[in-house]
Amino acid sequence: MRWHCAKTIFCLGLLLCVGLYQAHAQQAPAAKQAPGTHPVSRKLFDARNSNGDNHLTIDEFALPLPAAQRPAAQREYRLLDRDKDSKLSFDEFRNAARIIPYNERGFITDPLSKIIDAEIRKYDENISKWDSDDNGELSLAELGKSSFFLVFDRPFLTRRGATYFLTKTPNGSWMDRNTNARLSRDEVRYALEVSFGMRRWQGELLRTKSGRIHNWALFRHVDENRNESVGRFEYINRADDKDKQTAETNFDQADTDKSLALSFAEWCAIDHKQVEPFWIFLDRDTDLDGKVSPDELRKGTPEGQAAVAKHIFPGFDLDKDGFLSLDEFFVTPLVDQIYQWHVPIQDGNGDDKLSREEFIYEGERKFPVAGGLLALYFDRYDINNDGVLTHDEFEFNTPRPQSSLYRMRADGTDLELLVNHTTLGRGFIGSPDMSPDGKYVAFDFTPVEGISLDARRTRIWILTLEGERAGTLRNFAAGSQPDWSWDGTHIAYTVGADNLSNAAEGIWVLKVDGSKSWHVAPRLNDPRWSPDGRLLLCMSGSGVSRRLFLVDVESFEQRQVMPQLRVLGKPDWEPQGQRVAVPILANGNCGLRLVDVRNEDDTGAELWKTKFDVESSVDRSRINWSLDGKELVFSKTESGRSELHRVAVTSPAEPKSVRASTAHEDVTGIWSRNREHVIFTSTQPPEELAELKSTFRVTIEATN
Repeated sequence: MRWHCAKTIFCLGLLLCVGLYQAHAQQAPAAKQAPGTHPVSRKLFDARNSNGDNHLTIDEFALPLPAAQRPAAQREYRLLDRDKDSKLSFDEFRNAARIIPYNERGFITDPLSKIIDAEIRKYDENISKWDSDDNGELSLAELGKSSFFLVFDRPFLTRRGATYFLTKTPNGSWMDRNTNARLSRDEVRYALEVSFGMRRWQGELLRTKSGRIHNWALFRHVDENRNESVGRFEYINRADDKDKQTAETNFDQADTDKSLALSFAEWCAIDHKQVEPFWIFLDRDTDLDGKVSPDELRKGTPEGQAAVAKHIFPGFDLDKDGFLSLDEFFVTPLVDQIYQWHVPIQDGNGDDKLSREEFIYEGERKFPVAGGLLALYFDRYDINNDGVLTHDEFEFNTPRPQSSLYRMRADGTDLELLVNHTTLGRGFIGSPDMSPDGKYVAFDFTPVEGISLDARRTRIWILTLEGERAGTLRNFAAGSQPDWSWDGTHIAYTVGADNLSNAAEGIWVLKVDGSKSWHVAPRLNDPRWSPDGRLLLCMSGSGVSRRLFLVDVESFEQRQVMPQLRVLGKPDWEPQGQRVAVPILANGNCGLRLVDVRNEDDTGAELWKTKFDVESSVDRSRINWSLDGKELVFSKTESGRSELHRVAVTSPAEPKSVRASTAHEDVTGIWSRNREHVIFTSTQPPEELAELKSTFRVTIEATN
């Protein structure tokens, strides 16, 4: 085996740093400590060491505690006795994290360091095959030939290679620390520690010799502007429950250089910003048997980590005994909080599976991710070893740009699936509208391409609800946002600018029998027929910049109405009246208001309002007025979830939910003709609705 000396001051410093770390990782049991060393630990130890033999028996360890606490102490003793000799040395005793102050803690062999040691042994065994110039270091060509770099960043195999790891950047190279375009053994070890999440690529250790873990995930969460420091405002504004009341004082104490920003080192000095895996393990082990069962893990895991805990078994149970030992528990994302593991990974191509390249956290960041650790976790989650993760192996999100059409009674009972999102090919059903006679419902369908909606191919379909042709789906027109005229003879709709039919963009009107169509207005969208059939109430813009226009369907004349209104969503006309129900933003509130657009009076009646924020508005819903004019149905959105509500037009009562269990990311509803049913689209998949009573039989009508 060939060895070499560092050639620069940097390498010498690095060698010293790594050497010290390895010394911790390999240290033998220490000799008796010098007087005055670890005074608190020594005092606590000596008080228990009744026979003076400098070792503690299990009874001596638990003796100072009340009888009720001794079983827990005896369990802790067995875990601290790492060499299993039934005696606790002073060094082993110093690992008792619950009673020993952090600055006097002993050393716990980190299971991840064993993995890194194994990788280094592979390196030592094979370097002679790769190092063609026999200088003890790997050049770019030699590293590429070795493929050893794969362990550092396996999730990026198709996007990165050996070149990446030796590339110089403005901040240096995270692997080639001295930027000499070669890798030494010490640099390889350093890179492995970065890859397995034992240290940041900038150099600071993330896992300490005593088993503590610096909460890097929380640091990055609080560091909102991503400048590698936590400013005073960031710290106070994002304070967690442990320091919410004393955040200002805690920050000022931690800010030792008085720069009004905490470096990562200053952050790590804050005691409650550290993760104590040993403590967490003891808390989970409620039956005091020194191991954690699946039931203990499930019950003891905080709600925010429940998704992470769900699939820890069986993959992290390496000895397959049905429990997690202390060492097995130490190498789980529940304690290794360098990433926000509880934030679901996104299925990038929408195939309901997670590949290795998709199994990555914060991949958009410029610093290297812990590729080795992610690869380790991926393999443990991949129970059937098929190279992908499914939902029963790991918790992840498949973006669902898809929606189905449902029907239920107005009281929320008898939930029925009308059209599944897969009936017309995978896609999104939206903008339902009922024919005046109640026999048909029109809606638009947008196909999905990968994880995105392909709006160029959006089409309007008509579903027959009654009669001998009930269940027939008719392909009506290329467009979206259909609205049935009050006499049932025409449908107005929107055609997008990038449609594949080459139709002019804007509002169109088409006779239901398909015999005549005409372009009414460019650059407007979402038409709603006036009760007299002469006008269309249309919209322009998006977000809180929507504007209302009235368009004459014969002369095509258009004029803006209520320019002072900040419209949030899509309004609807009052049956046989002149008012419209409009979702608006006013005075910091979002809500529903009834206004007379022809009289330009925007003061109208206010049916409902709530404090506005970007996640609490009604802009996802097309307001729908029942034919008898008595009630509105709309989507009330809170924290990103839409829920159908109904509100009486003539009553001061608050809106009430139609059926809370059908709430999801995007929900839009309409009344049936007699107000006995609500028909709605929802992104809630049918398989997640256990209360689904029936499924409508649907047949797609053949087209010429």
